[in-house]
Amino acid sequence: MNRIFKIFAAMMIMGALCGCNENENSTAETPPETEENTIVSDSYNIPNGYLIFEGKTNAIDSVTMELINADDSSAKYKIYNDFDREILTGNDYELQIELNGSWYSLPYITDIQGFLGYGILIGSGSSNEFDIKWENLYGKLETGHYRIVAYFLAANDNGDYFYSERHYLSSEFEIS
Repeated sequence: MNRIFKIFAAMMIMGALCGCNENENSTAETPPETEENTIVSDSYNIPNGYLIFEGKTNAIDSVTMELINADDSSAKYKIYNDFDREILTGNDYELQIELNGSWYSLPYITDIQGFLGYGILIGSGSSNEFDIKWENLYGKLETGHYRIVAYFLAANDNGDYFYSERHYLSSEFEIS
């Protein structure tokens, strides 16, 4: 019963985190768009300094993300957990494009900016595969260097996820 409560509580936390559309690792202020501070990459007009991802990815060697395949509107990836405890992740992700050596969060093409949040537990020594389709959120990707960013929480010594640090995973791919 205690484990069910912990899973339910963790799912509620994941849902709350998924429902937010502000990226905590991105710059919060959007500068006014001018010719000098706008980066243009094919069809993406991204104001300079807007939604730059400043988080560290792939910092824990024992939890990894493998990109199985990707095209301009979908991808399949797998998260492996070789950590000494289970991890909690979800179905939410972010697409980023590399421009001038920095990673930028792609803007959504719709006003609907969220995911149906649910928690996925991956036990130690296990993995989980994810199929994602982003055409409704991001449109079809143009030529460029991209990455998928997902996150996980590791259970603490008590076996719960409260106050757990968010760890980011990423896997890069090219659209040509």
